[in-house]
Amino acid sequence: MMMFWMFWMILSLLSGLASAKCLNPVANCNASMNYFSSIPKFWYSVTISKFEQSNTFINVELSYGDPALKESYVLVQCGCPAPTKHKDSKVIYVPVESAMVQERVTVPKINLIGQTYSIKYVEDASSITSTTFQSAVRYGIVEDISFDYSRLRNDSYPDVIFTKPGTMMRDGVENPTWYNQSFTSGLEALRFLETDAYEKTPLGRAELLKLYGIIFGVSDSADSIFSAVEQK
Repeated sequence: MMMFWMFWMILSLLSGLASAKCLNPVANCNASMNYFSSIPKFWYSVTISKFEQSNTFINVELSYGDPALKESYVLVQCGCPAPTKHKDSKVIYVPVESAMVQERVTVPKINLIGQTYSIKYVEDASSITSTTFQSAVRYGIVEDISFDYSRLRNDSYPDVIFTKPGTMMRDGVENPTWYNQSFTSGLEALRFLETDAYEKTPLGRAELLKLYGIIFGVSDSADSIFSAVEQK
């Protein structure tokens, strides 16, 4: 009995660690309660190939370049358990507390939904001209790692890393000596593809704001911003 209790406690601690950094965790997750404020529809995006929402999680599939090239994610309400039926999907607990941006076109989206200060790291700050963002870098809110991923350690990982296909964790980073398999695996689990370049229209690119709104917990704001863009 003691061994069983110890095993259960260890599993509980490990599962709790996965969502420890996300924001506003629900105290007692209720699977019959809908935790997402709005259910966005995607009319223009060609890279969001699947969007299935349940009460406690959203199953998202992104495609890029070719219908066969896909990445699957489960966006789980902070404080709720990840579903077991999507074992091959990357799990991201939302709203995220912090993010790293590798692909610079991500920054304007995060700026637009008012989440600039949620960015913890950026790969190359000098290539981003946003005044708000540069102020965040100047005052140390955002750290420019300048392609030196050794500055990312297990205890300082962001909750999600926005990256483009085929870079960083997937193909390696010029194989620096510190880039070992365990570190690679830790970062790989946090990758979220920026599919902006694979959208065919400006409205398709703008519609990705809805997805970012879910990740940062500001869906209503993101939906309103997109509606204003759509009406122009």
